[in-house]
Amino acid sequence: MACFAVADASAQSRPNWRATPIFGTVNLEAGFSPDPATREIAAGGDNRYSQGGCVGYINNSAPDLDLNYTAGSLPLTLSAASSSDVMLVVYTPDGRWLCDDDSAGELNASITIRSPKSGNYNIWIGTASATSDRPSAIFGVSEVGTNVHE
Repeated sequence: MACFAVADASAQSRPNWRATPIFGTVNLEAGFSPDPATREIAAGGDNRYSQGGCVGYINNSAPDLDLNYTAGSLPLTLSAASSSDVMLVVYTPDGRWLCDDDSAGELNASITIRSPKSGNYNIWIGTASATSDRPSAIFGVSEVGTNVHE
């Protein structure tokens, strides 16, 4: 089930977007190459995150990745792919919480921001269930609408 919600997450379930990201920072400017830019991480965590119909398990203590992005005129597509069922949570520079589960097909997630802002995007890639075995996932960033695939 796909979910693209822009409402604020509840204070109790809100992840710590101010913390240092676990898997580092990606710095990109409009027109970047190659497109999509990708980074491999370990997905999931022990904390249940729920926003509308988008539900999964992430690590609330810190983002998996930060994306520092200098926007241009193109939309920005953020995606996550894995052999496991993954979901994507994003905290945008303008303070919106976005969440998606499965809209990229085959249990993968994708969020397209039509008019992205320049700034820091905090990224979490969650799993369908809590697990200490954190599956490998590929995070992708695209300006031409390309989703990453496992």
